Amino acid sequence: FEMFRQVPGSGGGGVGLGLHIVQRFVQVLGGSVRVSSQIGVGTRFMVTLPYAAPSLRQIPVRDDGLRADAPTAA
Repeated sequence: FEMFRQVPGSGGGGVGLGLHIVQRFVQVLGGSVRVSSQIGVGTRFMVTLPYAAPSLRQIPVRDDGLRADAPTAA
């Protein structure tokens, strides 16, 4: 996941920033990236991100008298 680093002879093109950007983005979100590779089979990238379902107390209540899911006239 180093910047500007590619496997010699990979022929992938690009500048070598994609995996580094993904790793940094995932780290900022509190997650992790893992990779496993097998010659002749392929490569697998696993991204894990934390997730917590909001409780009903965390959902903001609208006080304008409108329902959030009700369509409005244009």
